[in-house]
Amino acid sequence: MKEIDLKKLKDTLPKTAQVTVGKERSICYIDCEVKPGLSDSDFEMVKNWQRQIIGELISEFYTYTEGGRWRIWLKRVQIEFINVWETDINNFLKDSL
Repeated sequence: MKEIDLKKLKDTLPKTAQVTVGKERSICYIDCEVKPGLSDSDFEMVKNWQRQIIGELISEFYTYTEGGRWRIWLKRVQIEFINVWETDINNFLKDSL
């Protein structure tokens, strides 16, 4: 089973950022939102860090607003999220119902 460390992922972003885990049509994703948005260079740097943390589990990045909100779609494999908070679990379970 592959692991994703949510604490490491959250540490790549400013303290004001929101990171949520969800599921849509049995596909897991990680939403990242930063207000105010990151500069283009900082956004690319953060995505590179996230690629290093998540690795081959990434299916694609989908950007809603450049440097402000993006979604990381994950591959359909068994994934274990580590270093999660109760709110992370509640958000994931809410999306799974």
